[in-house]
Amino acid sequence: MKNCKLFILAQGKDTKWKPTESLPKYKFQLLVGEDTILDRNIKLFRELNPIAIIHPDYPHNVPATYYSYKSPGMLLHGIVSTKNNDLGWNANRIIILFGDVVFSRYAVSTILEDTALLSLYGRRGENFITGKLQSEIFGLSVYRDLQPDVGTALYWLWRAAVTYGYASNLWSLYYYIKNEQILKEFGDYTDDIDSVDEYNSFGEYLFDAVERDK
Repeated sequence: MKNCKLFILAQGKDTKWKPTESLPKYKFQLLVGEDTILDRNIKLFRELNPIAIIHPDYPHNVPATYYSYKSPGMLLHGIVSTKNNDLGWNANRIIILFGDVVFSRYAVSTILEDTALLSLYGRRGENFITGKLQSEIFGLSVYRDLQPDVGTALYWLWRAAVTYGYASNLWSLYYYIKNEQILKEFGDYTDDIDSVDEYNSFGEYLFDAVERDK
């Protein structure tokens, strides 16, 4: 895919992830087969030459472009930082995905083939494969025509989260735009693991689904 830039964010604080000694420090380091979740994502999207924005102490295990810096503190700040730092939104299409999400191959192809000017990738309600009840957003895609407006909206939503304590996630963008069609749902096992309790509850089902998806 020409003139497309993909950022995979994996530099968060993981405030909900409180691992035991048998689990990795960061949830994107959980193993899916022989790869960590992050490394698997880089491989799945390798045709886009992903830019992985990672925590400084994460080892570079697969070929990719890595930028290391500490957590921005809020998810929306991390997203906005991809636009405002030296990396920039200087491509016809910008994709931003979260490094701790286990994507199915169908989800990957859906993202790669998406031509909508703006898309959010996620799920409303329960994942019937993993049993996770919480709605999730796993990333976004925006083409050049909408990048200035979306970038500005994300900035002010982040500032509102800082000032008023609003949720710092992409659901705020979804409700701000008020267009249900921008949310693309995969309807499969694609999901993330936010806590050790979730890992113990459905991690096995999620990783088994990956094995069947090879």
